[in-house]
Amino acid sequence: MPSDRLPTYQELLARSDAPAGSSWGLFGPGAEGDLGTVSLLDSQAVLRGIACVVSGERFGLNYPIDAFDPPMLPSRPAATLTVQSRHPEHRDDVIDGFNPQSSSQLDGLTHRRHEHHGFYNGAGDGDVDLPLARLGVQAWAERGIVGRAIVIDLQSAMSDGTVDWHSTGPTIEPEDLEGAMALQDVAVEPGDIVILHTGWSRWYLDELNEHGRADVRARGRYTGLAQHRRVLEWMWDHHVAVIGTDTYAVEAMPPVTDSDFTTLNDGGMMHQELLALLGLALGELWRLDELVRACQRDGRWSCLLVSAPLNVVGGVSTPANALAIR
Repeated sequence: MPSDRLPTYQELLARSDAPAGSSWGLFGPGAEGDLGTVSLLDSQAVLRGIACVVSGERFGLNYPIDAFDPPMLPSRPAATLTVQSRHPEHRDDVIDGFNPQSSSQLDGLTHRRHEHHGFYNGAGDGDVDLPLARLGVQAWAERGIVGRAIVIDLQSAMSDGTVDWHSTGPTIEPEDLEGAMALQDVAVEPGDIVILHTGWSRWYLDELNEHGRADVRARGRYTGLAQHRRVLEWMWDHHVAVIGTDTYAVEAMPPVTDSDFTTLNDGGMMHQELLALLGLALGELWRLDELVRACQRDGRWSCLLVSAPLNVVGGVSTPANALAIR
């Protein structure tokens, strides 16, 4: 469905033909509909992104696969590289223990099932498992994630100037997004990729020592979006195709005490609303600082964003493999 014909979020909440607050069935039948909001990245969205390229500058938005070592979660250890050879003039390499979510990555639509409604578009366990592999990241890989990205510099808009403003795990509301965009004089258009720069990853990796990073992991307090329904409304009504952030989980952790959501397994988190109901691709731990410095220098906050997900049939997640071109 073209973005100008999509219902508002309030209309989604009133749906009776699908779970309330869901985009199920709105992006077409079959495989196209299973792409979720990535479906908004049509040919026109790609052309709008290409039109943003002025200087030809390129910025890789990916940290090394072992950047977050020790891992943020024990279940996501950093991969190790093994180089082997058959003879002195030859080399092969093997990446051991590779978890796609251990560094800069995208959550696929099977990363989180809704505890009452199941996976996105009503897919069941038998649908998402091999051999059917419905909703796997291979669907994104086959077309790529390409479009215009708008960079929102929340660090400049929200920080008090200290390097440790992330130590309290600040939360981000729609008013913060709007305030930062007003300072930058930018607007999000339907089908845009929204890049949220908070400075969290740089702070964690570069400003903290090993003890400080261990303390952050132990406390589990991370900067991110507040778990309020108005955040979902902002994302949906702006027809955001993909969110890319430099935060650990896109949303704040632990969830805000007045979260609008309750879930059996993870408190007031809204991943199940973002992924299983709205079908919104979530980018986490992206490397954004060099891109933001370039935007600050010339006041241009849009770019062409290209992400090439791994073509892993049935994959739950993928390295971002993201490149910004200005």
